[in-house]
Amino acid sequence: MDGHRFRVFSAKYNVNYPNTFITGGWDNSVQYWDDRQPHAFNKFSGPHVCGDAIDIETYSDTIVTGSWRKDNVIQIWDFLSAKKLMDVPQDKRHQSQLYCIQWLNKEHVVGGGSSENLVHIIDLRSQNTIGQIYNLAQGVFCIDIEHQLKNPRIAIGSGHFVYFVRC
Repeated sequence: MDGHRFRVFSAKYNVNYPNTFITGGWDNSVQYWDDRQPHAFNKFSGPHVCGDAIDIETYSDTIVTGSWRKDNVIQIWDFLSAKKLMDVPQDKRHQSQLYCIQWLNKEHVVGGGSSENLVHIIDLRSQNTIGQIYNLAQGVFCIDIEHQLKNPRIAIGSGHFVYFVRC
């Protein structure tokens, strides 16, 4: 495996496996790398990553991917086996093609994107949206979560604006 065939938009190290990181991009694949080696050593196919839309949950070693497409936008994968664990259904009222996604905690993810220019929090146990902001002036292109507080803060980048939300 010599790497991606098209643009790469996201990279994430796995803190449980030193020197190991994953990348995702336009070629509909997530590839596994060892930073001491010149080539990818594993991959899985599926996600169409167009932003910072891969993240690793360290306790369970699961990957969340967000895709810029209409179906199977959010998917959960097992890091070790590279097997898909689930497709997370979209909210029927407000849907989005994702540019970014992160784990909020081991049971919730936060994703943002275009179409309805939204950011939403999804409970993976019930597979329901439990919070969202939609109809922003432009798409949500980046998010980051400050995990150190009892009530985490989420920074949201949309167009020329940055929004802060406390959970």
